[in-house]
Amino acid sequence: MTHNIKNKNVIFTILIVFILSFSIYSVLSYIDSKTDMEYLKSKNVEQINNLNIILENNLENQLKSRINFILNLDNKEAKAEALIAKNKKRLHQLFDNHYISLKGQIPGFSIMQIFDSNGISLVRLHDPHSNDDDLTNFRPCIKDIVKNPRSCGFFEVGKNGLAYRYITPIYENHTLIGFLELGVTPSLMVENIQKIFNSKVYFFIKDEYVISNSKEKLKTNGYNLCTLCSKSDNFIENIAPTINFNDLEHDDIIYQNQTFSIIQKSIYDALNQEIGRIIILDDITSYTEQLENLIIKSIALLIVTLIISYFLLNSYISKIFKKLNFSRFLLNNVNDEIYVVSTKDLKVTDVNERACITLGFSQQEMKKQQISNFTKSLVETQILNWDKRVNELKQKHFISSREIHIKKDSTEFPVESNISYIQTDDDEFMLLVSRDITNQLEMENKINAKAKELQKLNDIISRSALYTTTDLDGNITYISEAFAHLTGYDRTYLIGKNHKIFKHSSMPKEFFANLWDTINNNERFIGEIQNVRKDGTTYWTKIVIDPIFDDNGNKIGYSSYRENITDKKELEYISTHDSLTGLYNRRAFVKQLHTQIKSAARYNETFGFIMFDIDYFKRINDAYGHQVGDDVLVTISNTIQEILREDDFFARWGGEEFVIIAKYSDINSLEQLVHKLQNKLSITSFAPVSHLTCSFGITIYKDGDNDESIVKRADKALYVAKENGRNRFEIG
Repeated sequence: MTHNIKNKNVIFTILIVFILSFSIYSVLSYIDSKTDMEYLKSKNVEQINNLNIILENNLENQLKSRINFILNLDNKEAKAEALIAKNKKRLHQLFDNHYISLKGQIPGFSIMQIFDSNGISLVRLHDPHSNDDDLTNFRPCIKDIVKNPRSCGFFEVGKNGLAYRYITPIYENHTLIGFLELGVTPSLMVENIQKIFNSKVYFFIKDEYVISNSKEKLKTNGYNLCTLCSKSDNFIENIAPTINFNDLEHDDIIYQNQTFSIIQKSIYDALNQEIGRIIILDDITSYTEQLENLIIKSIALLIVTLIISYFLLNSYISKIFKKLNFSRFLLNNVNDEIYVVSTKDLKVTDVNERACITLGFSQQEMKKQQISNFTKSLVETQILNWDKRVNELKQKHFISSREIHIKKDSTEFPVESNISYIQTDDDEFMLLVSRDITNQLEMENKINAKAKELQKLNDIISRSALYTTTDLDGNITYISEAFAHLTGYDRTYLIGKNHKIFKHSSMPKEFFANLWDTINNNERFIGEIQNVRKDGTTYWTKIVIDPIFDDNGNKIGYSSYRENITDKKELEYISTHDSLTGLYNRRAFVKQLHTQIKSAARYNETFGFIMFDIDYFKRINDAYGHQVGDDVLVTISNTIQEILREDDFFARWGGEEFVIIAKYSDINSLEQLVHKLQNKLSITSFAPVSHLTCSFGITIYKDGDNDESIVKRADKALYVAKENGRNRFEIG
């Protein structure tokens, strides 16, 4: 009996120690997981706040640029005259097209209003039958802006709900004559936040700012849901009463077995008064379920382990004392992999069962392994140096690291290892406690991916768009990273330089004259331009140039957006030129001939047409080979081009046949041109070909000619020239 009591005491002592150890481990694991979840929630809050600021700034800048465009680019004087005269009909005519255009360009755009310098509404484009009311009587923001004229963006509640508005004063000869107001529902902000974070977003308005005839239906705790911004649904109707609007740091809410983290952000009007809240509900069910599962599994494992341990210890206490100590029992029942490794030869001297199960090796197989056999660096380009790590461990006695563990079947998974240095009288060891961090890395990657999405929004202009701004003389004041990279210059070098630095000599003066005439008239210029890089190579861009105005309507410079169309231009060249000679091909020539015939018929002009081919060209190919034949075609192409005028159009018709359009020519001038070509060919070397001649068919444009008739006439004349002995020309 005494023996049994002692056994039970030992059993209970062991079980109590185990319970304490397991409880501490479970609590620490829970705290660690809870900390990870709180960190993820805080990162989400930070990223959502940053995104909200970016979206609000983008919305303000978008409305600001549209107002500057409306007031300064189109009928500026007429708009000012109508506003001074308070001509409502004329104002509606002048601004209606802008209102319709903005509704199509900006999602959620719904408000355009012009009011005079005293706050009296002149025209509501969104409500044409409502005007002449004094806005200062019921809109404190308007009253303040009229008293202190300025441009500003702010949230405000109207009769149709919440809207983001931007108002700017209108001056004529430095005298305030009125204001222009644009408004957008916040639906675009809601869509962007939902798209990036997969969250539910709702706008709530304080009771005192809700207009009595508005459409808001859901009311709770002094706030009303803005249904114009976000739709009411069963979810928000059930959740809303539980939201504490008095505390920005809100506890999580559980709804239909789902857990949501609540993020609140205040929204303000032009008087910096809080008029409502943005409520963002982030579904964190998966994270809370992980915590709950951790608790349940820990409790279940503890209960099961206690029951099993009790019966095993009670039945086989003597055997257990001989074969297994408590530390071994504990190590074999934790979820972490544990390795004891010699620092001398890096061999595994002991290992727990979890490591064997995870890696797929037996304990005997594991004890034959070196740690370097089943580990590698988490970074693919780096090699894991265990000798270096051992030296570091001896100095610090404890280090943490991340690496890859390799299973017996060659599959891999990431781990985080806590490594301790153990020294006995005659040996040294490393104790590694490794934990699978696959899920943790997935969470970190999600956070990093969301951070990268936000960074992309910030970098898109500089890294993707070909964008510059200049002063009124074309001197560069800003250049995007992408455009600087395209030109081959450093960005800092280009600041202050004139756009002429990119000018290509082939661009005609007329192009730049048209460009400056257009932008000097405060109009948008669109065109295609060839530029030269720093290294001398060329590129083509499609360019859009707009004037830039300050808040007072003064033009201060120009902005340009470009699209790289070099590949398009190269494809155009390939489609219109012969790949061997570089001349225009038959397709391009037919198009040019058609254009020339239309021009000649319209302006009563004449032009000459020449078709010629190389005499006995087949003999050259047969005697010297096709490479020499190709060289002859290239040489004759270059030789002919030296004689022709800049206005003449020269193309390869096919094989050894060529065609020429000689503008403003008659038969006499065509004959003289053919004589020049024959003389030039007679003194040109075509080695190894000793002698080469050509036969010509010539004709001039006649009234009623079409593409087919003039080609047929020249071709027939060429045929006659060949029949009459070659090396001559005939007139068709």
